[in-house]
Amino acid sequence: LQAILSSLENKEFQKIKKQLRKNQYLITRHIIKKVVESLYNTYLQKIEIVRKDNELLIFTGDGFLDNFFLSTSYSYNYGVIFISKKFKVGVDIEKIKPYKYPSFLKYFSDNENRFIKRSAHSLMAFLKIWTLKECLHKMKSSKQENLVETISNSEFIIGKDKISCKIGRTKSQLMFGQISSKDHIISYCIN
Repeated sequence: LQAILSSLENKEFQKIKKQLRKNQYLITRHIIKKVVESLYNTYLQKIEIVRKDNELLIFTGDGFLDNFFLSTSYSYNYGVIFISKKFKVGVDIEKIKPYKYPSFLKYFSDNENRFIKRSAHSLMAFLKIWTLKECLHKMKSSKQENLVETISNSEFIIGKDKISCKIGRTKSQLMFGQISSKDHIISYCIN
């Protein structure tokens, strides 16, 4: 798969230390390039991807082609790639397993903490909120804002059929969703 990387992508790839992260990088690039190849009828080897925050700039040998919004997340042997042409996106996947999460709760709102404490499955309640905050951070991601700021400044209200969010004192107009299996939970947001 490394043969599909442009020289710029290959330089970025060489900086990655861990083999698991290298594999994730290669597979993500391959999938994105296959999507671009089919959408624009171009050759895989001609496609170069430049990532700027959570936006992808797509180039071919002929110059700039298009841009997409992208979010990725990995957990153990699973990965999620969320690509959009029109909207900023964020995605997060987490394994459902015991976490030492109480240290994170100081960054959660009183309402979020009550939701977790009152839940029959407090770990799952924590993961629902945590993954939503992570995907919000990935969607908003810029070098200026760190994860702690996003976690502290957002409040999620999870209902039976609806997820809403306040950022600061303002109710968000973002769209949120969640999918879970027996061992993973995926959250996403769309602006």
